[in-house]
Amino acid sequence: MSITITGVTSENTIQTIKSYHLNSIGFDLRPKSFNFIQEHKIKSILTQFKGLNVSLLFENDKDFVINHFYQDLKSLSHQFYVEFTGQEKVAELEKLNIPYFWHYHSEEKISSLASTKNLKKIILTHSVLREFQQTGELFGFLQLFADINSKIKFELLLDWDTEIMLSMFEYFEFHGIQFEINSKVERSYQNVNQTLLSDQLSYYLHLFKKEEE
Repeated sequence: MSITITGVTSENTIQTIKSYHLNSIGFDLRPKSFNFIQEHKIKSILTQFKGLNVSLLFENDKDFVINHFYQDLKSLSHQFYVEFTGQEKVAELEKLNIPYFWHYHSEEKISSLASTKNLKKIILTHSVLREFQQTGELFGFLQLFADINSKIKFELLLDWDTEIMLSMFEYFEFHGIQFEINSKVERSYQNVNQTLLSDQLSYYLHLFKKEEE
């Protein structure tokens, strides 16, 4: 099970992530986010590493803003994607002609996802799935994605203290899980507790390794 960490703001955090042979990270370009990072700092950080899978997080931004950051950063020696966390419609995102990740929201018709060409990953939030589970609709909801599960990767967004519904992994294939840096793994604002982060990564890697056995 792969793990992606978004909200990265320092070299130390990437070093901790890479120590577990993980290489998928995300930089937050949403101005109102606590993890917001400026472009020049992203460049400074990434020049110290090679071969990362990097997503750039946006939320309801203008096309020219997204294109600016993507075109400016993709020359670095990493694989870049854009990741959308707002209410964006996939039909509009396809027009960007950029490989992208998309966070599920109920305003989008699931049937429209099959015709996408640039959508590489769908992120489902655990708290949303929990709501479906509580109403007895979880299995039916996940089955709506069955036809595209082999074409598009699925990732589960968790918080660090989520009580995970492990049973759903028995009937739906998630290709990875995602965590966002927040106060639960920080000493202070944008100051990650690397020891705690390391402990959390170790715990979840061990947990999902057991599930896969």
